Amino acid sequence: MESFRNKKVLEVWGGLGLINFIDVPCFRVGIDPLYHYLRPKLRNSTAHLITGIGESLPFNTNVFDICLCLNVLDHCIEPEEVLKEIKRVLKNGGLLIFHLNTFQLPKFLLSKLSLIDPPHPHHFSSKQIIALIRKFGFEIIQVKETKPPIFAKWKNFIAFLLFRFRVVYIVARLTKEESQEYKN
Repeated sequence: MESFRNKKVLEVWGGLGLINFIDVPCFRVGIDPLYHYLRPKLRNSTAHLITGIGESLPFNTNVFDICLCLNVLDHCIEPEEVLKEIKRVLKNGGLLIFHLNTFQLPKFLLSKLSLIDPPHPHHFSSKQIIALIRKFGFEIIQVKETKPPIFAKWKNFIAFLLFRFRVVYIVARLTKEESQEYKN
């Protein structure tokens, strides 16, 4: 938590997420399309909670030191626009703390997963998401990929067996330099 001290922190699609529980002095903002529904559950949060979407962040350029994007991009309408907006609002050298459920499948099969998983219009492999983050000028500092606890949930167990489900955690620093082109 000390990394957040005296920083400006944004959580994109924060929901009931981490932004509401950071307990060190800092300026905290969460943006989520469902905050108008979640407000009663978040009445004790001291974060600034804004109803909105990641594809169109209502902030000036170069404002935030840290952006949290935790299990978001597979839910978005336009994942690349979300990363483009995060890049815009982060200061040069700002940190992106990122988490996403991924699937280690051929591109063709990944594109078909939304047929059986409609709440997630996009599915990525770990390699795809790392390439996408790099595309927007982020230097990858740390990547950790884990398998989910097999018996934590029946659905996770099926996903683990059938779809090679993994969770990828990434910490990246914004360099504001355009990096290599994203490749599927």
